[in-house]
Amino acid sequence: MNVLDRLSLIRPFELQPEQPKWLNRWLPEDVWNLLVAARTGDVDSVRKLLKKDPTLVHANYWYTSPLRIAAREGNGNVVQELLRHKSIWDEDPIDDRDNVAQIALDHGHQELALYLRNQNSSLAAKDLAIHCAVQQREVETVNTILNDDSSNLDVIGSRAKTPLHYAVENEDIDMIELLVETGAKVDQIAYSSHNRLGTFGFRPVASALWFHGFWRQRNNYEIVEYLVSKGSDYTLPIAAACGDLNRVKALLNRRDRDPDYAEPSGKRALSAAAERNHLIIVEELLQHDANPNLPEGPYCPNGYALWSAARFGYTDVVKLLLDHGADPNAEVDSSGSPIEATNDAEIRTLLSQCGGRISIIAHFHNKNIDYVEKYLDQHPDQLTETEIGQGFAAAVRNSDTQLVKLLLNNGFKVPSSLSICQTYLWYDLDLAELLLKNGMDPNLPNWQRVTPLHHMAGQGNVSAAKLFLNYGANPLLVDAEYGTTPLGWAAREGQTDFVNFLLSYDADLKTSNPTDADEKFKTPLFWARKRGYENIVKLLS
Repeated sequence: MNVLDRLSLIRPFELQPEQPKWLNRWLPEDVWNLLVAARTGDVDSVRKLLKKDPTLVHANYWYTSPLRIAAREGNGNVVQELLRHKSIWDEDPIDDRDNVAQIALDHGHQELALYLRNQNSSLAAKDLAIHCAVQQREVETVNTILNDDSSNLDVIGSRAKTPLHYAVENEDIDMIELLVETGAKVDQIAYSSHNRLGTFGFRPVASALWFHGFWRQRNNYEIVEYLVSKGSDYTLPIAAACGDLNRVKALLNRRDRDPDYAEPSGKRALSAAAERNHLIIVEELLQHDANPNLPEGPYCPNGYALWSAARFGYTDVVKLLLDHGADPNAEVDSSGSPIEATNDAEIRTLLSQCGGRISIIAHFHNKNIDYVEKYLDQHPDQLTETEIGQGFAAAVRNSDTQLVKLLLNNGFKVPSSLSICQTYLWYDLDLAELLLKNGMDPNLPNWQRVTPLHHMAGQGNVSAAKLFLNYGANPLLVDAEYGTTPLGWAAREGQTDFVNFLLSYDADLKTSNPTDADEKFKTPLFWARKRGYENIVKLLS
């Protein structure tokens, strides 16, 4: 096996042929082929795949998109082809440090990084003095900055946020009034308030209601009312979230009405009302043919209304949505289906009667050992590789010794590669050791060849690393994501104690040349310098 093969992506079970649509949206072979083409620079294949299904531009596997891979590998032709689809920015998560331009820059592709920043200015933007002052609630400082230079009023900072976005996130009404009265634009869009689950398209008024696309709500109606009074567009989703039936009716009675209208963030009126138990508004929207199964951003591909109503225990809303065709199995990212999300017995029965299913994976996570034991007795050969991996991951995560032993006693082993919830496998070190004794690979890779030791290094988890090293973990393996060893991961994340630990384990790791290294290999010293961790630079120099 040559170096390229050793560093190639590992095809996950979920993206194998004949598997169900990935995220209920895309053919698994199409997603896999696009990811591989992005890595190899095969722009013709990228073009053909996107012509076949333009929505593939939003595909990802385990939060890694084709755009991120192409940027990392320096494949500018693929990047340009992907960016022909302008909506790509709507669903590509971004955080302060690892946006696609930074990824390109980190891997030595300066021209590509510049191109990406020219295509999306928020990739280059950093928080300035005014953003920091707003976040610190320093009204006098903000006043001084604006008096000195009024152009700071709407300046974009990290994650495309203006000072007003930060003021709304702080729920600082005095700061909001200062900015708006000074002339701040009230409907600029930016990323939401959560890094990993963040998506683009949040107006300040939307951020007053939601932290991000699902789960947590902010619900500061005072801020919403103020922003609307100052000209923020009072759209159908915002009115529905506020429980404003009169406004909802007025919008639905317009000639150009659209009951499924989505905010730039993807939020729709039906879920906005459903997640707040505004039953009459839900009914009004459904009478105007609102569709409960339309996607809402990248993490709710089949709608959010039913899931939210089930999760929060709104029985009448659940009944109404089911009566109007809501999919009882519409999953939300990392949250399961409605029947898996609810804690209400009546709602669970309603969903079950309409075809709602509880997956075996949910039973694993919920420690339903009696059900799992019965299931394995009746269906001994039906667990998929994904389900087996999730079973072990959930068991270790929950310190569920019974489940670990049940799976082992039924002849199951941890798969040879695991991406989904890989890091759960060392939450409980006693159970992790039991798995290692029963054949789990101490170098168990994910789809980008990230091993447990890589993750532990990034987390600074010395105890887990000691265990896995005792069972043969190789500290010289190179991953495809950052192109470095576990020592490189520790250096990249500023984990000084872990760096010291690895160097005490083997001082030669400082200078050893991994067998998987190629011209793209990034040394630990490179990452320490790149991230500015001078104490680690000294240790590695």
